[in-house]
Amino acid sequence: MDVAHSNAASRARPRFKAVWRGCLIAAVLLVLVCLVLATWLTGPSKSLSAELRERSEKEGLALASYGRVEPFHHAPIDLPYTPYYTFASPSGVIARMVASGDDRCPDPIIVRSPDGHLWQLPGGVLNGTGDVSADGLKFAFAGGYKPPGTGVLATPENTSRWTTGLHLFDRESGTVKLVFWEYPPPFVTRISWAPSGKALVYDRSGVIYIYDVEKGTSRSIAQGWAPEWSPDGSRIAFMSVKQEASMIDLASMSVQAIRPGHQIVDGPRWSPDSRYLTFARSVGLWEDLLHGRFLIDGPDDSLALVYRVSDKALYWDWDEYPGGTFWVRDYREFLKATNSPLAVRPCDSTD
Repeated sequence: MDVAHSNAASRARPRFKAVWRGCLIAAVLLVLVCLVLATWLTGPSKSLSAELRERSEKEGLALASYGRVEPFHHAPIDLPYTPYYTFASPSGVIARMVASGDDRCPDPIIVRSPDGHLWQLPGGVLNGTGDVSADGLKFAFAGGYKPPGTGVLATPENTSRWTTGLHLFDRESGTVKLVFWEYPPPFVTRISWAPSGKALVYDRSGVIYIYDVEKGTSRSIAQGWAPEWSPDGSRIAFMSVKQEASMIDLASMSVQAIRPGHQIVDGPRWSPDSRYLTFARSVGLWEDLLHGRFLIDGPDDSLALVYRVSDKALYWDWDEYPGGTFWVRDYREFLKATNSPLAVRPCDSTD
């Protein structure tokens, strides 16, 4: 009996040590979590949260996406259903509206200039991405372009005159220039104008380029995707090949990862004053538990973060990230633009 008791005790001691070690590790992790939360509640992130709420209430600063606007000081506002996709330029100055499903012009691009004037790109664009210059006089887009007079139907005669690639439209001259041809459709995920309107940045098959409008030349500056020029003209934000939010300082051409080791799934996007960036990262079990959610909806869930450039503070938006999110200078004006009726002209007309 004594031998049996001794053997049982010997077997129990390792199990007890393992349990004790597990409890100790759990306690240490709990302390670390508390320290992180305390830092977040009292540090720069807390001040950023208060700053965003105040600016949202006073100025109207907000995030928006297709279907809704998200002010920082109250719940998201669903946009009324319209056949138009309304969004703001990265500078926050111009609202652009893309309509679809209209027989007169199935794929028009309609731009709202800073003075409120609406103009329509001649012709139509298929599967395009683009950006409007800050003065509202130039539109750069990548995709299939159907010039006026080439028809809206994909007949051999019509398609022989369609072009696919990067295009520039000049509102003053009314001309569309093909910068480069690429077929199948170009692997361009984002185009962004410099504030001066003299250059633009774009990505092509995983390489980021700056295009000089006057010289008509492009030069590569980094590897990555989704570049966006800051409204103050000093930096370009993009997604690196490691899927990290990154920045290029244009004075030194140095590249910096914003949050090294943290991958993003969308963005980055500059605020109108270049003070903040927003981007999205995937939602995992840890974020769900911290937010009090115990069911993960799926692998595609993600959350939006706002990053303050001056002190690297982060604001976490726990709402489900819809993708394609951008900044608006004043969400109240943006809502008015969303509800504005659009007069779509026949895009095949040569008049």
